[in-house]
Amino acid sequence: MVNTYTININNQSGSVANYTLFTEVPQVTANVQPKLWSNVFASATAGRGQPTVFTVYKQFYAVLGNSHGTPASGVTVSVSDKRPVTLGHMDNISGKTVDGDTQLMISVNQIPEFDPDQPPNAGKTGAFAFKTDDRFDVSTAKSNNWIIGLGGADSGGNFTGPSAVFVPEPNQTYQIQPKVVYYLTEGKYTPGNIIDRQSLNNDVLKLDFTSVDGNGTKNVVHTPNGHLVPSDH
Repeated sequence: MVNTYTININNQSGSVANYTLFTEVPQVTANVQPKLWSNVFASATAGRGQPTVFTVYKQFYAVLGNSHGTPASGVTVSVSDKRPVTLGHMDNISGKTVDGDTQLMISVNQIPEFDPDQPPNAGKTGAFAFKTDDRFDVSTAKSNNWIIGLGGADSGGNFTGPSAVFVPEPNQTYQIQPKVVYYLTEGKYTPGNIIDRQSLNNDVLKLDFTSVDGNGTKNVVHTPNGHLVPSDH
């Protein structure tokens, strides 16, 4: 099973270029209002004619915290706590389904925290469960800019920041199923900030690792006419 995804970029644009990587939002069950936001996963710079590399480790996190203002494109997200999670999967030896982790967000003095006592595993195949308690209301979550969601890791398995977030509602069980689909664009954006793919003016290249050939590598050329295009080498 591939655990690491590598994106190689060859900058042939003729000038120094900044690149930003962000993820496809996960599939989430239960009520998500008003929407699910992507976050900038990583950024990098490449000199003229030089390469740069993004490396992503297939380790996911449950995250919670708050946004610095009403969630919108460009808004900073601060993660106050995180928990590594295991997704639901099929055990290769027994052939039985293994439930994914469950994390519980509790409200303590109107501050979102993880329950120190982890609930029983209830994540469906390919997902983990994120539950919320009933000691807050929607108004509290919105007025305090609470967020919960998904985080990712770099090649060393270290937490890099949020990759998709939303405003929690009380007494919910969210099944969060990450997607190993990434988007690459030219431009300098701050990691962790919310990014809206539809509002970007530059090329956005989709890089789908759902069915990789075993090495988990995608190659991209930034062409002299300013486009990001897939490459065989």
